[in-house]
Amino acid sequence: MGSKTVQIKATYGTWKVTIKSALKAGTKVSAKVKVGLLTSASKIIYVIPATPVVSKPKVGATVIKGTATKGGVVYVTIKTKTYSAKVTSKGTFSIKVSTLKKGTTLTIKCKAGGKYSAKKVIKI
Repeated sequence: MGSKTVQIKATYGTWKVTIKSALKAGTKVSAKVKVGLLTSASKIIYVIPATPVVSKPKVGATVIKGTATKGGVVYVTIKTKTYSAKVTSKGTFSIKVSTLKKGTTLTIKCKAGGKYSAKKVIKI
């Protein structure tokens, strides 16, 4: 993606930048404030992948399906076992798991660009 510097004028301490295209997960964004001759230290944030969207699995299912950040890897943890699958170029994933029983808790997250999404917890 390269590097680009944007200068904007803040109004009452509030500012925003509109970006023409979506930033990829793992992209580093930094900001600093200049007031007169003083400049703050840079504040660095990273773009994290979106939390996976999961089709609600049912008792007896052996596959977890859904959508997540393209090119990422989705992880499904059941008790102490973790299953994973790469997200396709269309943004979909399908993960084979052990047969789901009533009361089973699934913890699902996506890793893309070296960063993890927020976790999604589903109870069967």
